[in-house]
Amino acid sequence: MFETSYDFVKVCKNQALNKPYLYETILYRFETPVTRYTVEVEHYHHDIFIIKFYRNSDRKNKLKFNILTNEFNSTKIIATCVHIMLSILNKKPLASFGFIGANTIDSLKNYNEQKNFTKRFRVYKQAMENLIGENLFHHSMDTVNSAYLMINNRNKSTQDILSRAKIIFEKIYPEMNM
Repeated sequence: MFETSYDFVKVCKNQALNKPYLYETILYRFETPVTRYTVEVEHYHHDIFIIKFYRNSDRKNKLKFNILTNEFNSTKIIATCVHIMLSILNKKPLASFGFIGANTIDSLKNYNEQKNFTKRFRVYKQAMENLIGENLFHHSMDTVNSAYLMINNRNKSTQDILSRAKIIFEKIYPEMNM
């Protein structure tokens, strides 16, 4: 599980303007046999990178992170995101990473998953535990908001980075409770 991935390319970097704590957003793309995907990597202070992905066909949809694709190849898609993380880690050896397991919203089936401990969060958590482990990263979770943060153990103090990350994300997302 999670062994194979798709080839990806870095598309561009967009400098953050008037967004507190955010330096830039780096865009990557990859293709599955069915569709193209965009991976947005938000680079925050203290080299914290937040990974998000969606199908290109959903890019203008405000719920693009909440839609199920029904491609049934999530392990390969997630593995691709992990390979993107590793490529960033290769360039930024103190990088830390995070994500939110967005709740599924399906308006056709009138389904709106709760935001706590979502299906995506559980799958992403399993992937991080299996692929990344705890030797390189300290894992911190907010199951109420399905948020996951991996603080790089190469930093002098993982607790200091975690404290700083909490301050950043509490100001950006006040509902978060890392």
